Amino acid sequence: MSVLSGIGNYFKHLGLSLFGQLKASIASFLNDFVTQDLGKLAVDAVEYVQASLPNATGDEKRAAAKAKLVADLKAAGHDAEQFGESVLNFLIEAALQAVLAAAGKGVAALS
Repeated sequence: MSVLSGIGNYFKHLGLSLFGQLKASIASFLNDFVTQDLGKLAVDAVEYVQASLPNATGDEKRAAAKAKLVADLKAAGHDAEQFGESVLNFLIEAALQAVLAAAGKGVAALS
């Protein structure tokens, strides 16, 4: 085995190890996320949109999920104005990944 081949194998195994740790970390985050109040509301918004707008574009679904999430936040007594656009997008995206993982199509399903 040449030195270059050995170095290549080392980096290959290192990358696989890091990816495995990252995958486990993401799965753990998603599992914790869906048990928290904001996570539950975000997952509810995503599931509602997936069921009610199956043929909508991604942008339409994202906008509908965001609107539902804001309405649900207000109904749950949260000050929806405190959440910026990026936080709302993060909540929706994390919820989408949790829903996909539960369906066996996301990162957490790989663990």
